[in-house]
Amino acid sequence: MLGAVDAKSEGEVEEITPINCEVGEWELHPANGKPCVFQTGNLKCFSSNVRSIAVEPAHGGESCPSLSETVECACPAVAGDGHKVGSEVCDDGNVENGDGCSADGATVESGWVCSGGDASKADLCLAASCGDGVRAGAEECDDGNNADNDGCASDCKVESGEFFCEGG
Repeated sequence: MLGAVDAKSEGEVEEITPINCEVGEWELHPANGKPCVFQTGNLKCFSSNVRSIAVEPAHGGESCPSLSETVECACPAVAGDGHKVGSEVCDDGNVENGDGCSADGATVESGWVCSGGDASKADLCLAASCGDGVRAGAEECDDGNNADNDGCASDCKVESGEFFCEGG
C-alpha cells in the first residue's frame, strides 16, 4: 500500500506511513492454567487461546487479525464425572468404591464388568457373573458355584432354610 498524504501547507507535502496492527504471542491454554472444557454433545474438549494487540493500526494500516481462537484439546480425565476419557479405565458417574468402578476410575473392581462408557456417557457396571465367588451388584450372595440348596441359589439369591453363609 502506498503511503497516505497529508497536506501541511501550500507547496509542502508530508508523507504519512501506514501502521499495521501487530499482535502479541498466543497465550496457549490449557498450558497457562486455563481449562480444557468438555462440550456436551460434541464429544470433544475445547479451550480458548487469546492474544493482545501490541500495536494499534493507524493511517490506513492493515487491521488486526482475530484475538481469540477456540482449539480442540485433550479432554481431562475427571473420575466420577460420567465421561470416560484419557487414562480412565472406567467412569460410572460417581466416586464410590464397591460399585464396579474404583473411585479414581483406574480399575474395574474384581467381580465386575463395566462397559458402554465413552466421552458422552458413563459406564454401566454389572456383576461379572453369578457363581464366580465375588458378591457384586445385585447379588445377595455368591458362593462360587451355581448349585441350589446350599444356601446361595444359582441366581445368587439367599435361599431360605437352615444355612450359615460367610464370605461371598
